Amino acid sequence: MTACPVRVAESWHPDGGWSFVAALSRIEGGRAVAVWGGGGWDLGDWPRVVYGHMRTDDGFALAELVDGDVTVTVFRTRLDLIEATDQVAERWWRHNPDRYRLTGVLDKWPQGELPDHFRGPFNRSAREWWRAARTRRGAR
Repeated sequence: MTACPVRVAESWHPDGGWSFVAALSRIEGGRAVAVWGGGGWDLGDWPRVVYGHMRTDDGFALAELVDGDVTVTVFRTRLDLIEATDQVAERWWRHNPDRYRLTGVLDKWPQGELPDHFRGPFNRSAREWWRAARTRRGAR
């Protein structure tokens, strides 16, 4: 893993992150990551804190915009990128459980040991699984 902090570049203006989102979409293989995990929980605090994935010459990168400052961490494999994003997401969700409707839920597992339905990129089939699981438990 190689970390390379950078300042906001000319194409990213401190406009609350929307220019950063647009810039990510113009990078080959780049995209902002708004939701994560099986439930499609928010990732970051848009538009002040935005995360994105992109391809680089060296592999895959996780970009993080926080209050106008951008940090890019490069990983050799996509799996490493996904695992790093899992860690970022868990940190956000544990810091703000009420916001993500996860109050008391995350406390069942130690840091870094969340079950699979909290991990990986969001997709519709994962969301449907999570909703069905919650319905079976009687949660809304």
